[in-house]
Amino acid sequence: MILSTAFVPVWWIVIIVRVLRGKESFHNFIKRMGFGNRGIPPSSVWIHGASIGEVRASFVIIDKISKTSEKTHILVTFQTFGAEETLKKHIRESGLEKRVSIRMVPIDVPLCVGAFLRATRPVAAIFIESEFWPALLLGLKRYKIPAVLVNGNLSNKSFEAWRMAGDALSILCSVFKACFVSSESAFEKISSIAGAEVFRSPSIKCAANRLSASAELVSALRESIAERQFLLATCIHAEEEALVLDSFKRLRETMPKLILIIAPRHIERAHIICEMCSKIGLKSVLRSTVGFSIGESDVYVIDTFGELGIFYEVANFALLGGSFSSAEGHNILEPAMMRCAVVQGNRIKSQEEISDEFISEGACVCCGSYEMLSLELLRLLQNPYIASSMAEKSFVIAERLHKNSQKLANEIMDILNVS
Repeated sequence: MILSTAFVPVWWIVIIVRVLRGKESFHNFIKRMGFGNRGIPPSSVWIHGASIGEVRASFVIIDKISKTSEKTHILVTFQTFGAEETLKKHIRESGLEKRVSIRMVPIDVPLCVGAFLRATRPVAAIFIESEFWPALLLGLKRYKIPAVLVNGNLSNKSFEAWRMAGDALSILCSVFKACFVSSESAFEKISSIAGAEVFRSPSIKCAANRLSASAELVSALRESIAERQFLLATCIHAEEEALVLDSFKRLRETMPKLILIIAPRHIERAHIICEMCSKIGLKSVLRSTVGFSIGESDVYVIDTFGELGIFYEVANFALLGGSFSSAEGHNILEPAMMRCAVVQGNRIKSQEEISDEFISEGACVCCGSYEMLSLELLRLLQNPYIASSMAEKSFVIAERLHKNSQKLANEIMDILNVS
């Protein structure tokens, strides 16, 4: 991450291109500009979570506020469409349609942020973010909105950039009544340049509840798979797709009936994965097309939102993406809470401290090479009792972290005097 304002011109171009190509509505574009936000009750508590993981972590705070106060309205902002779908699903299932408003976060320029804050007028803000957005933070400061930063982080590159900016970060962070960070390295960096109290804490993502998994759909998936073994690969980034398919083909040399169930990080790539399968002689099907009828296909591609819990519920372990790419890891707790162990790569900077705990207790496998990955996957597939033992250990650790992070959610609300 570098100074976020450097991305603003690119962001504008990307959004305009999406509108012109029909990928995003003009209505959403207006909201990204900070306008079209009337109708939100005044004195809302504003929670911002960038992507799906952060938004899911916000559920614990949303649910606590909704259960303890009948009057407090909640405004949740997001940046990705996956996060929007996740939010809508949770709000609908929780019956909170009248208590929670959701909006796209405005583009980080003063004009857009000012329009957004004048329309919404929140009384407190909770940022579940690893980015420092200057216009947003200055807007909070200008309108005297108390805020808390959760899961704060700085890469080494960003740290050096902010140090060169003198007191800029200290001034921006003075809006926060507290900054909570989950790693020692983040604590040292942010403490040295931020103008706010900084605390070590569990990751708020640990507070997220288990993914939903309908018993009926879980049963349908199990029936479709029957006795065939399968490899589950989730949150797979574009640069990891070829690796996963290659590893799967290697495994099929030993286990010819093995099925690959793959969930791309961005579901718009589902059709591209199907094309890749066709080129290497693999028969693929889409979840949205065949439901849970896997049939005789080799590769089953998940192209729907909000259903990963179903697949984690059925699997003993999953190959978790992001760890072989520049994304540097994904949330290991989601599968762990479903008693599903994780095999991942060694590029896990964003999840390093949590992953270390799982690895040290034998609840996760971290692979430093493609050769090691193939061997570990084969070992777990051929020895399901080992995978089951790992899965149980994962669940125990996840439960412990979940309880600790629930306390963090209460502390955040106390600091902001939110009930």
